[in-house]
Amino acid sequence: MMGKRVNYAARTIIAPDCQIDTNEIGIPKEFAMKLSVPIFVNTLNIDEVCQRINNGATVYPGCNFLTYPSGRILDFIRKPLNETQKANLCNEIRSNLQASLDNLDKIEGKPFILRRHLKNGDTVLMNRQPSLHKPSILAHFVRVLENQKCFRLHYTNCSGYNADFDGDEMNLHCLQNPTAQVEAAILMNADTNYTNPRNGAPLRGLIQDHIVSGALLTVKGTFLRKDEYLQIIYSAVAKYVDKNVCIEPPTIFYPVQLWTGKQVISSLLKTIVDYAAMSLYGLNSNLKLDKSFTENYKGINLQSKSKTSVTAWRGIITTDNDEATVVIQNSELLQGVFDKTQYGASFNGLVHVCSDWEKALVLLRQRLRQAA
Repeated sequence: MMGKRVNYAARTIIAPDCQIDTNEIGIPKEFAMKLSVPIFVNTLNIDEVCQRINNGATVYPGCNFLTYPSGRILDFIRKPLNETQKANLCNEIRSNLQASLDNLDKIEGKPFILRRHLKNGDTVLMNRQPSLHKPSILAHFVRVLENQKCFRLHYTNCSGYNADFDGDEMNLHCLQNPTAQVEAAILMNADTNYTNPRNGAPLRGLIQDHIVSGALLTVKGTFLRKDEYLQIIYSAVAKYVDKNVCIEPPTIFYPVQLWTGKQVISSLLKTIVDYAAMSLYGLNSNLKLDKSFTENYKGINLQSKSKTSVTAWRGIITTDNDEATVVIQNSELLQGVFDKTQYGASFNGLVHVCSDWEKALVLLRQRLRQAA
């Protein structure tokens, strides 16, 4: 980790990218072709294995090595196979699998192991030196990028790694067995390490142009057409919710239907937070609605101050002073302009509240049971 040379690792400069997910790491395709992950060949992935063998080490997605059950290793990088050799090898692997299925009670030895190229969704560890505390090394999911020469990192991860994109380099460690991959994906997932383990304070949050966009979205006078409103909602929730997306009625009906930027925030809160709350805690042990919970849960509430001055927006009427205070009631944004206090790594901001909603729901359910 600290300056040692290890196998199945990569190192290069990081660059910002707001188009990838917060727990993803964009890597160049050349890196994905040099690094490899072992997979056990079986009847479920034999077609993929043969396709990668046909691609070889020079065509993505391909493979670099194949280990026989006897321990013999084929190096596709130094000794590429011709088409006939590839076909014979695939037939040999298929025959070996079929023989294993015909003699399930006599299976001995190890399976074929193919070292394939990295692909989207693979779990890797990322760290930036010096790695002095837990958030300095976290698990990210691979996004293979074309025509790139450096790692692409989402802004949200800057605080934990102390990264600022002025030439900083980071290390990538490719996990080599399923146990390590699952452990990293669950325990070290960047999205699940939102708070600082030292004091519980928020560690990850949006910065720079994300903050500006959030302020412009929630300021008074921001109106969206139907296609713009639906596009923002869909891009935000499509990955997490497969149904029951909350769509607010338009604020203006005539002559054109328009939605405010604040309604975008309300839709997201009602769709993601409330949907997750009802899915996890709205059902009892018999998978029926828990009325004691559903009748008492109304959504999240938040009241906080914005760092943005009231003179920063165009309004001049006295009610504009109210926009300096963010008020969310029953998962609906009533007033206020979102800035770093809500989007950033701020204590008791909106992101902090949403990250701790599960603990609050557990406490609510315990109190309801005690009251009953």
